[in-house]
Amino acid sequence: VLDRVGLPEAKFPLSRYPHELSGGQRQRVVIAIACALKPKLLIADEPTTALDVVLQAQILDLLRDLVAENRMGLLLISHDLAVVTEMADKITILRHGEVMEAGDTARTLSEQLHPYTRQLAQASMHVPARPRTHVAGSARPLLQVEGVTRDYPGRRSSLFRRAAPFRAVDDVSLSIEPGQSVALVGRSGCGKSTLARMILALDKSTSGTIRF
Repeated sequence: VLDRVGLPEAKFPLSRYPHELSGGQRQRVVIAIACALKPKLLIADEPTTALDVVLQAQILDLLRDLVAENRMGLLLISHDLAVVTEMADKITILRHGEVMEAGDTARTLSEQLHPYTRQLAQASMHVPARPRTHVAGSARPLLQVEGVTRDYPGRRSSLFRRAAPFRAVDDVSLSIEPGQSVALVGRSGCGKSTLARMILALDKSTSGTIRF
């Protein structure tokens, strides 16, 4: 697996400690660990954060190749529209846990029908996405998220009083087919990682269904 992610044991023996690897090499190790069991769905939460442009491109190329070779799905969580443009067939844009816009990446980022999508694009100086060649098949989706909501109890304002619940994710739906990449986009704190935690069963949804 390490050979496949560009870390041959001859140059990168298993005896190495994490601090002896660069940021990009550590990221490759994490990807190798995630792919060791040949998952049907890979969830990548900001996989290129803190990496330089060259390393970002290498990591994205690696993820793209792994998705194509293994016919697995990729859920890419990112605030970077340039990364999403390169990687995702479909896109879901979140704000305060609510879906602002969703659909084909090229169409969504070219048309920018929702004001928030336009705001994100302008902030990133984004160039409209190229059309993707992924063809929807009749295979059962690897992941089906339907109407998922997550509420957290409000903070206590006194011994007997609590603030109103906080809604981190609000009625989100998406699906991922074999060999398809889907991106979740939005600012920090908009609910992207909360949704990922629910998909991974690390947190429970308040309502809605998640099926594999």
